[in-house]
Amino acid sequence: MDFSENTFKNYYYPENKDESSDEEGTAGFKVKQILAKKRSGNDIDSFFERPKKQSKILKRSSIVSKSSEDGVANLSSGQDDGAYASHFIKIEIYDAQKIKKIPPMEQWKHADIRLKYFALEDDAELQSTRNIIYNITKQLASKDSCVKYFIDNKKP
Repeated sequence: MDFSENTFKNYYYPENKDESSDEEGTAGFKVKQILAKKRSGNDIDSFFERPKKQSKILKRSSIVSKSSEDGVANLSSGQDDGAYASHFIKIEIYDAQKIKKIPPMEQWKHADIRLKYFALEDDAELQSTRNIIYNITKQLASKDSCVKYFIDNKKP
């Protein structure tokens, strides 16, 4: 058998150009950090060691859920969007008549639409969400019965 020094090269170095990025904060940078840890031993025995059993990995994917008569339909990005996100957007829409007699802790199950979205600072979705919030705030503030108050949340 011929074992050249590059026999295991494909296991250590990514072939995809996007994964070879040196820029901090990119997926390629994260991949290189992980691969650097794998290369630390660089001997054949460490290559064949069994990986440690990982505990439950929290995936922070973006999800949209829509309620229907049959159940709840979900659409998920299937990726760990929260790993590099700068903002988390969460929106829930309810039918007020539907949840009137349901205890507050159970209401989340009856949302017509639920959205959890991880966004970067320059995402168009983040700017659209801010515009919607601004318009809603403007409508509330224009009502005669509008009460403005402030809560100081700094810990003493």
